[in-house]
Amino acid sequence: MCQRYSFILSGKDIRDRLRYIDCKIDMPQRYNIAGGQLAPVIASDNPHVIQYLRWGLVPEAATSRNTRNLINARAEGISTAISFRMPLREKRCLVLADSFYVWQQRGSYAAPFRVLHRVNKVMVFAGVWDIWKKEDGGLVKSFAIITKPTSESLSNITDRIPLILDDPEIQQDWLGRLSFDKVMNIVQQDYRNDLSYYQIPDSINSLTYNSWDLHDEVLNPQPKFNDL
Repeated sequence: MCQRYSFILSGKDIRDRLRYIDCKIDMPQRYNIAGGQLAPVIASDNPHVIQYLRWGLVPEAATSRNTRNLINARAEGISTAISFRMPLREKRCLVLADSFYVWQQRGSYAAPFRVLHRVNKVMVFAGVWDIWKKEDGGLVKSFAIITKPTSESLSNITDRIPLILDDPEIQQDWLGRLSFDKVMNIVQQDYRNDLSYYQIPDSINSLTYNSWDLHDEVLNPQPKFNDL
């Protein structure tokens, strides 16, 4: 699953890569985005503008905001899952990032890694969004990231990664009006993203830590006692 990711992109980075987006200003750099936080997203209701939505889908039909934190939607079952099947048809989004984090289990120790694109500075995850109406009439606009089984190149550190859409045409299609067959064709394609990774400091384990040194590479990491 995708539990954490980062967004340290400039307005120029986004304009250069996503020419269909109106992004005139730089946004705050975020080294440690976690579920429950607001994050930059391009949603289908306004496909040329970046919005800030809450990460962790609260479906429109939810009876309480205390519903399970749906940060991810598995590509394999998304078309039949009650919480995701309507957003998949009508409310799709693109989630912007420069990298995401995974943890490689080594006994009882989980080693954190940063995964990034070798070619594109901007990573674009496929997602779905929805709006939930609170009892006081306020609205919660939220999203989930679609995930898929990992590629062979990352299989030694994780079993799932975000569904990454590299092609600008597919990105724009995802935000547009599509038949359900075409939506599922995008979800089920076997994309070959050119990704690299390296180990990072354990400080990523803190939900509140947000600093540039989270992107430092751990060189010659010392094995934990339960790695042996």
